[in-house]
Amino acid sequence: MAIELHEAHEAYFRKGVGSCTLEELFEVVDGINPRMRDAAFQWVYIWVAKPKSDLSTQDVASGKYDHDTIADHMTAVNWPTFKRACLALRSQLFDSWLVVAVLDSILNKLWQRADRDYWSKVIADRFAGQNEWLARLASSTDDREREALRGLLETCPPEESEAEYSTNVAIYNYFCESVVKPLTPAPAS
Repeated sequence: MAIELHEAHEAYFRKGVGSCTLEELFEVVDGINPRMRDAAFQWVYIWVAKPKSDLSTQDVASGKYDHDTIADHMTAVNWPTFKRACLALRSQLFDSWLVVAVLDSILNKLWQRADRDYWSKVIADRFAGQNEWLARLASSTDDREREALRGLLETCPPEESEAEYSTNVAIYNYFCESVVKPLTPAPAS
């Protein structure tokens, strides 16, 4: 069952944000909790800031980075990087279009992750994946594969799924209250 739309999300659907500028968006977002901001913005950081990797195909294939994660080799994708990337897009897009694209993307992703039906499927997929990994772990004689499978199993313990869902709902509500509501025009009196 889907959660109820936050009143600010509903108002955004009806009225949008008018001609909101990047500076207005940045001013509002600069004032919110950085941890909550990064949790809400993580998807748009990537598509706007376009992180680059210093990994070469040859180095990866050679095993040079076997114990590194991809994140160890990515350029920083964070709030300051995102703001600079948005400002660089001004020559190609109107501010209001970019603001709407950012808000729409974030609201869509947060709403989806706060939906109980969607989250139930995520949990079911995790359990199916974990069962497959456990079966492969039990039958594998390759030490590298066994180590990789143990790592996968550690990344998504089933007991954290309900807490993660609750966190998603909290992030959605916080984003609506702290970002969408201040940017949405008040109803005409």
